[in-house]
Amino acid sequence: GTLIYIRGAGSADVQLTRVSREGTAVPVDSGWSAAVNSLALSPDGRRLSVGAGPGVGALSIWVKQLDRGPATRLTFGAQDRRPAWTPDGRTISFIRDSGNGGNVYARAADGTGTDRLVASIDRPVQEVALSPDGRWLVAARRDGVLTCWAVGGARDLPAWEVKAHGGHLGARDIDIDPAGYVLSAGWDKTLKITELATGRLVREIPTPERANWNACYRPGGRQVALSC
Repeated sequence: GTLIYIRGAGSADVQLTRVSREGTAVPVDSGWSAAVNSLALSPDGRRLSVGAGPGVGALSIWVKQLDRGPATRLTFGAQDRRPAWTPDGRTISFIRDSGNGGNVYARAADGTGTDRLVASIDRPVQEVALSPDGRWLVAARRDGVLTCWAVGGARDLPAWEVKAHGGHLGARDIDIDPAGYVLSAGWDKTLKITELATGRLVREIPTPERANWNACYRPGGRQVALSC
């Protein structure tokens, strides 16, 4: 497997880089650049969805064909970021900031159809993740609360909410493994593992002082990767 990450985030000439398990780093497409602030690799590994734009009020979701294929703009909401793929690779969910909240929308990855409201949230949102079976969506809020919705259920009635993290920006990053456990990284210097079905805290793991709070499960869910 490989890792794709952003080098130089926040500038207009960020470089997306692919890194092998042996540590070899290769630019994804030296002929393409954008002000990328978030990204997600498709389940088949052939496409990237990115949140990109010069700043607040100018953010959109794009789909980039790997490695050197075209980049196509998917959304036009001006405040769209943090994409997440459905397991079949056909749909992308994303956060659309609005005032003091952040709704979650979904759009077909091929650009057909219109944006569809998935969840309505009255607080600022940091990150969203979809369960591997596509049935559940979890949002990490800036106040440290994790909120879970049944996909296709009530947009304003979550299945559960739990305060998982403290710190000035709460929960920073989340992922869901095939066994049904939510991994969340917080500004309180902890990793939390929460049961997807109930919201029950299963385990708390202190993180290294130098960690910058990006965390995910490795394929299969038996190991956790944390950026430092």
